[in-house]
Amino acid sequence: MLTALACVLAGNKTDLSAQRKVSTEEGKKLAERLKMDFFETSAKDKSMVDDSFFALTRDIKKRLGEHSGPSKPSGTVLVSKPDDKPDKKSKCC
Repeated sequence: MLTALACVLAGNKTDLSAQRKVSTEEGKKLAERLKMDFFETSAKDKSMVDDSFFALTRDIKKRLGEHSGPSKPSGTVLVSKPDDKPDKKSKCC
């Protein structure tokens, strides 16, 4: 089911409007029917590309909820040491 996924519908190559195969209105209607955001984008002139990715990440964050990760970034990594010492000394770097 599409609603279980974080998705956006992106119509690309807006810089080539003369070669358009799908109208903006058709794209909007499809996105509405699929319950997702619609963006018309162009990689060539960089229009709306970032906006579509930001919308997607906002949707993912919303689906994960506020309590899905650490409450505060600690900036540290905990590494545990093995309890057993190896029998042989390593000749590795």
